Amino acid sequence: PEQVWYMRPAFSIVVGGVLPFGAVFIELFFILSSIWLHQFYYVFGFLLLVFLILIITCAEITMVMCYFQLCAEDYHWWWRAFLTSGSSGLYLFVYSIVYMSTKMVMTRGVSILLYVGYMLIASYSFFMLTGAVGFLFLQQATSGHHADFQLSELQRQVAEHHQLLHAHIGRGSEPPRKPPKVPGCLRWILD
Repeated sequence: PEQVWYMRPAFSIVVGGVLPFGAVFIELFFILSSIWLHQFYYVFGFLLLVFLILIITCAEITMVMCYFQLCAEDYHWWWRAFLTSGSSGLYLFVYSIVYMSTKMVMTRGVSILLYVGYMLIASYSFFMLTGAVGFLFLQQATSGHHADFQLSELQRQVAEHHQLLHAHIGRGSEPPRKPPKVPGCLRWILD
């Protein structure tokens, strides 16, 4: 079906990258300073904590954005799951350009080219990491045990409706008018 403007792929992908990048951008300043400005970086325990927060944030934002997509009956979630959290690599690259223009003094074109080239590689690696985390989490969540749980919950609701229907028919009263509504985000399980 036709999607509203905020559920179109381009908008949801760009918005989905903000949260994972927001989880790491302060720590990113210190990492860039240690790499490019030769400052020492000592807080590796905190870096591990920020990395775990990044992984959790990528998984959550991908789950939320694709849940909205599935509820809108758009079942092509594979690439969008990858690109939603992976788009934080674009924000990393933009931030590295802002960092270069505000914190670094580069006068030669070769230095700028070297910096931009290395940051493109780093941003692409970050894109691949966060995109893979989002996709693999959502693939795991929509298959196997989780899908069986949603299906069994839906079957339970249908069974309750049938019991109510038979109870009303046995008493001679009018049956309930509406069957339980299957949400759009669960219809793909029944197909």
